Order: sequence, then C-alpha cells, then structure tokens
Amino acid sequence: MWQRQKGGDSSALLQAKNINIGVGVQDVEYISKKMAMEVFSAYSRDAFQLMSERVEVFAHTYIEHLLRESPESIENIKDPGVQAAILDAEAAYAKTGDDDLGSLLVDILAKRTMNMSRDVVQLALSESISVAQKLTSQQYSSLSLIFLLRHVKLGAGNIPELHQKMRDNLAPVVAEAAVTNTDAQHLVATGCAVLQAVPSTIPNAFLRTYPGFFCLGLDPNDVTVKQLPDEYFGPCLRDPEKVQVHSADSEVLAERMEKNQATTDHRQMLENLLVANQMLPDDVINEIASIVPPISHVHERWEKSIFGQLTLTSVGTVLAHSNILRVTQGKFDAPLKIFLPTS
Repeated sequence: MWQRQKGGDSSALLQAKNINIGVGVQDVEYISKKMAMEVFSAYSRDAFQLMSERVEVFAHTYIEHLLRESPESIENIKDPGVQAAILDAEAAYAKTGDDDLGSLLVDILAKRTMNMSRDVVQLALSESISVAQKLTSQQYSSLSLIFLLRHVKLGAGNIPELHQKMRDNLAPVVAEAAVTNTDAQHLVATGCAVLQAVPSTIPNAFLRTYPGFFCLGLDPNDVTVKQLPDEYFGPCLRDPEKVQVHSADSEVLAERMEKNQATTDHRQMLENLLVANQMLPDDVINEIASIVPPISHVHERWEKSIFGQLTLTSVGTVLAHSNILRVTQGKFDAPLKIFLPTS
C-alpha cells in the first residue's frame, strides 16, 4: 500500500517494534537524502524542494515496506547494486510524484533488496525500476491483463469459485487496462512484451486454461467414454445429465493419469475428451462479461489490436505482478518466483 508519511529531519517514521535494524536505516537516510540531493542539485530551487519532499516520502514508504516483508534484508542496503536501484527508483518517483508509479517502485525495489543472487530475477527487477517510469498506470494494467490470460492459473474448485476469482483479480485489472495498438507497440518497444506469431483471444485463453469449467458435457454412453475407467469422469458442471473428464485442466489430468499409470492410448483419449464439446467463444465472453462487465469493451479492442500476439518478458512479468498486487489490494498473493523460476 502506498503511504504518504512525512516527519522531521531526524525521524524515520518506522512503525516497527523490537526489530534490530542496526545501521541499515541510517544508510537509507544517507542514500535517499544526501546522494539523491546531489543528483537533483542542478534543478531549480522550487523543483529541488518538491523532489526532496517526494524522496523523503518514498524512502519512508520503502523502509516500512521492507521491514514488514523482510526486516533482515535491511542490511542488504549496504550493497552498491541495491544502492543504485534505490537511487533509480526514488529519482523516478521524485520526477513524477505519481503514486501508482511510487507503489510499483516500492514493491519492486523491496524485492530487489531481498534478492542478492545475480540471476534472471534480480536482473529483471533492476531493469523494471528503469522501465516502470516509461509506462502509464493503464499500461501497467494492460501488462497485468496479459499476465492473467497467458501466465496465471486462478485456483478454483468449481464455477462459482472461478467467478469470484474473476471478480477479485480480473475486474480491477480490466477496469484500468489500455488496449490499443499504440499501447501494444509501446510495451514491445520498452521491452515488456514480445510479439508471437499466433494470436490468442480472451475467450480462447479461458478455454485453454480452464477447459473443465467450460465443458458442455459428454454423453455417458459415448463409445470413447465407455472405453475409459469411470474414475476419470464425473457429472458435468453445466449439465448433470452428462459427464465430463473430472479435471479442471490438463495439469490436473496429467497428475491423475500419472498416478493411475494410464496407458498411452488412454492418455490421448482423455486429453482429447478434456477439451471436447466446449462452450463457444462468444458464450464464454458473455459469461465473463456477466461477472466483469468491462471485459466486453476490452474484448472488442483486443480483437482489433495486436494484443492477442503479446506475451510478457521477464521485465513485463515483474511489472505486471507488482501492479496486480496493487490493484487487487493483496487478493492476488502468488509470489513472483512462481512466474520467474531460476531453475
């Protein structure tokens, strides 16, 4: 959460008790107020004063965030790479005063402070601090929309639960997303996304990710169904007189088949039946629109743009993840490492 706290010259405004933070906070105060001021010294007096105030706000918010998430990481602020990241982040916020940008930068900077391994995640976090200031709040949410459609699987046990997940995670992202060719081209130009040859529509993304929730059912007397063990089937979620493969998606099905040591032939038949007799794309988008009304307008713009061809880079993933934490106010809580594995 972005906090606008402000105190006197010698106060740290740290709402943390019984935490031994050593000299870490002093290091932050020095970096934020002294080194940053040297960078901003070329600005006019009024600009310098405003940027100084913003740096102070940013520093306090960052320290408090870090103390909540990983108080032991405060010692990492002594590292030159972390100090460079701090200066980049506070400079970006000081120049704009944009609270959405400030919120993203605090989250990304805290993650960068915690990550002392020189790996893809650390590099992506550092680069994201630079790129974040080149995007609008609406473009952050555009990245989060791609993130949800292409890279995330919202865990749900039934259709009502999936609908609630949409309200919690998809709705706030869709409400802010900017989906035009200009936005798409900008996301590519800033290194947040890359173009793929084969586009994907919004309803097809849901059909691909959640096939078990959009199945219209199979005839229980179907020849293929009869050839397979009953344990793989259950009542259709949308038509109790029919059956469906009793798996929400291909990963759940694969685990079940592996556990039961299914034959190669049975595996192929089950994989085909999982995606058989699915809802039409138009019906899918209409159902989603009944839960998240703004998706209709976004879907129309998506179809007329190159957004369907975009997939996220590591930098785009970092920004999308931080933004969705912001707009869902913590309802989306999957850690970044899930989406940027290092091994």
